[in-house]
Amino acid sequence: MLEPGSYIVVPRTTGCGIGKPIEADEDVKVHLLNNNKPTEILLSTLKDIFAKFDIISNGVIDYKEFELFKNIIGAEITERDF
Repeated sequence: MLEPGSYIVVPRTTGCGIGKPIEADEDVKVHLLNNNKPTEILLSTLKDIFAKFDIISNGVIDYKEFELFKNIIGAEITERDF
């Protein structure tokens, strides 16, 4: 049992293998759209990304929060275009 106090949880993995069958082939492609609609895995991923960058947890990502994401993916998107 942990003593009362403040702790930091450090993940040991990115979680990419979660839910992946052990016998799964590495070359298997994940479908992100089904009949031009996002699949559950795509929606789940987008929700996770949104939650990570919605720093003040208000359900909206402003340009300042979006800048963190665009810098990671190397996008050139101006505030006006945003």
